[in-house]
Amino acid sequence: MENSEKIDDAVYIFFMSPSSYTGEDVVEICCHGNPVIVGSILDRLCFFGARLADPGEYTKRAFINGKMDLVQAESVGLLISAKSKDAVKHQSKNLSGRLSKTISLIRDDLLVSLSSLEYEFDISENDSGVDNFLKKSLKTINNNILLVNELLRSYVRSKAYQQGVRVVICGQTNAGKSTLMNALLDSNRSITSNIAGTTRDTITSDLVVGGVPITLVDTAGLRDPQTPIE
Repeated sequence: MENSEKIDDAVYIFFMSPSSYTGEDVVEICCHGNPVIVGSILDRLCFFGARLADPGEYTKRAFINGKMDLVQAESVGLLISAKSKDAVKHQSKNLSGRLSKTISLIRDDLLVSLSSLEYEFDISENDSGVDNFLKKSLKTINNNILLVNELLRSYVRSKAYQQGVRVVICGQTNAGKSTLMNALLDSNRSITSNIAGTTRDTITSDLVVGGVPITLVDTAGLRDPQTPIE
């Protein structure tokens, strides 16, 4: 209510701790999406002592309260800013805990190998099976090294999906740079002409190829300046 007048017909949903996103008691207000209505509701709530959340505050609280780990918390922001379906798919898997589980399994494996090695070297008096034990431990460590290397490779792929790639088309004048860009975009984004020097400024446009966001940049042809403007 505002000045005794109803602001909107809204639905209130209460999430009791710890079964909420942040792990705290949370109330969600579902109202009509008009910015005026949303603003009026927020103004009334702030009038009675509430405040606007800082950017990322809900995810920060979820992390502090143990609702997600650091990898998942980072994935929230990356999921929101994802520019392609593949990027969304990848970050959704990370948010679900898939990457965290893999890292945790690697860590547990290595800790078991380390503790077993320390036991064999410092405490165990059985020397007959040391060679076999060392071979087994080495195999476990090498397998985990392979897993780590695969994670590193997947990070490179994920970075391309997430941040995209900038591709600059450059070359001599009238080499077909603008024509190539238009063909890739399937539109007349760049002006084409038989007259050399038609493209004077860089022209950018975005597309997605194989799930990777690409920013194409059409540039002026490479030649000796013909005019003071060039």
